[in-house]
Amino acid sequence: AGNRRFSRDALLNQYGQDSTRDYGISLDLNAKLSGSFSLRSITSYRRFKYEQLGGDWDFGPVDIGQDLNEKYGINSFSQELNGTLELPFLTDGSITSLVGGYYSNETMDYGRSISAASQLGFNWSVALAGALGPALPLFTADAPAIQAALGGNPAAFQALYARQFNIAPGAIGALATPGSPFAHSLFRSTDEVFAAFTHNTVKFNDRFSAVVGLRYSRENKRGRHANALFPGDPNGYFNYILANHAGFGLLGASTSGFEFDARQKGSEFTYNISLQYFPSEDIQIYATHARGFKAGGITLNPDAAGGSPNIGLWLAQPQTQQFLANAAVGDFGAGAPFPGVTAPAAPQFSAGQSPNYAPEQVKSYEVGVKAKYLNGRGRMALTGFIQDYSDIQFSVFTGTAFVTANGPTATTRGFE
Repeated sequence: AGNRRFSRDALLNQYGQDSTRDYGISLDLNAKLSGSFSLRSITSYRRFKYEQLGGDWDFGPVDIGQDLNEKYGINSFSQELNGTLELPFLTDGSITSLVGGYYSNETMDYGRSISAASQLGFNWSVALAGALGPALPLFTADAPAIQAALGGNPAAFQALYARQFNIAPGAIGALATPGSPFAHSLFRSTDEVFAAFTHNTVKFNDRFSAVVGLRYSRENKRGRHANALFPGDPNGYFNYILANHAGFGLLGASTSGFEFDARQKGSEFTYNISLQYFPSEDIQIYATHARGFKAGGITLNPDAAGGSPNIGLWLAQPQTQQFLANAAVGDFGAGAPFPGVTAPAAPQFSAGQSPNYAPEQVKSYEVGVKAKYLNGRGRMALTGFIQDYSDIQFSVFTGTAFVTANGPTATTRGFE
């Protein structure tokens, strides 16, 4: 077999196929129309496509997941046209003015389907045993040994569950069904940007200059999510999950969530003002004030517009646990009460959430000095800055995915 000291084997239960196509074209044209005026056109187009079929989504030797199928497609086009004019100013100064416009259009299509493998149900039973206690015996097909250890009354729990969620007894099935998909989401997003801008440098003399920039941007975005397993039927999908993949249902995990068709529109003015002073050829002192923004958008996640009830948290509540413990020695299928103990209200679907997040805005202030020494072989810079943010964007991990959210305000201060 040879020397395998440095071999690295990837142990998967299923080997998928990946393919990537990425190409683009750009065109940069410059025209000097006079000694002081020039035009520039920048055009670009790019297309990206990625496909993965039959992947092992748990990336390990335990047979938890199979048939991870993903497809990405991105098409983008942009066009910029600007003109630059240079004019003399005062005795020994000058003005350089750039004025331009920008347009871009991008479309992204993304699809993902995921299925369970042979050992997902067993792993769910082990993971959920401690949290759910007496509730777990419901899943007779997946956890017989844990059932026996915990005791309990599966029929009683079925009755409780049916009463709380208006689901017929027997509708809850296995923690996972091998070979069966538990999520199939389709996403599409479009992003269209229009912008006009100007950047002007006024040089008063060899020692002092000012820079003023202004930009207007307008963005139109649209994001859509479709549940390909149960289009337009979230309750039908939830019942399907309970019947075939109840492990995800118990935790309200991100599977294929609610469908949405969301739009985000906005426009902003941003600017930059900078003063520069050169006390000598090797030293620059400057001060800058700017207003900027980061565009808002639409979260393209399966549960961005709301998710399934987190039944696991409901079951883990002490009140529910006590109710189920009583059920282990009694029968409340007909609604017989237990003195002093009632089951808490069942959680509801979290529908109606907006997948949108707002633009982030910032005002910044900076002062500093830059210097060269040893005939330009050494450089030094000292800067102090303040940045005030509003509607600051940040990434949040939900337990199954990262989403973008907005905070109120934030301020950063520092020296470097």
